[in-house]
Amino acid sequence: MRSDNVGGRRRYACHETYPRGRCQSPAYITAPSSGLHEHVRDVFFAAIGEVAAESQRADGGRLAELQQEAERAREAAEQLTSDSRFLTQLGPNEFLAARERFTEQALTAEAELLRERDRLGAWTPERVVTLREEWDNFELIEQRQLLASVIDAIFIFPGRAAAAERVHICFRGEAPADMPTRGRRPTSPPTPFVRPS
Repeated sequence: MRSDNVGGRRRYACHETYPRGRCQSPAYITAPSSGLHEHVRDVFFAAIGEVAAESQRADGGRLAELQQEAERAREAAEQLTSDSRFLTQLGPNEFLAARERFTEQALTAEAELLRERDRLGAWTPERVVTLREEWDNFELIEQRQLLASVIDAIFIFPGRAAAAERVHICFRGEAPADMPTRGRRPTSPPTPFVRPS
């Protein structure tokens, strides 16, 4: 199967001719007019279900750092005030000064975290979206990698019907064992694939 751009559309077609013969049932399909990409995407999501993924904005990394800093500062302040050994070791005056310093650090870190959350608007680390919602934000290569994690092969049958009517998708472990590997053109026409009824 080869893929190329024809008039701004993606066209997938079999090679038809091989050094040792011709394909017995040549087929091609164009996208987006056939709905191929949408059909494959919908079948993919029907197979994996609704997968949750944390939203990843460009600014989310800084927000996560600030959240960790605030948590560390809170934990340090809580540990100081909850462990009586610090009072014994430091003495009353040093203990009070340390508690004030740790509490101030925790409040400062919390304030900076809140300012960053306000700057980003409604987004928070707890906001969760589904993989389907984020699909269009992925690069094409990322979409293909996700599809390949579930799908072994896509067979196209001759005709002019929509993709859903003339495409068969083989999930992992379902593709024929003698199927040509990607990137290597076989010398003989591949064995015709019999569509499961």
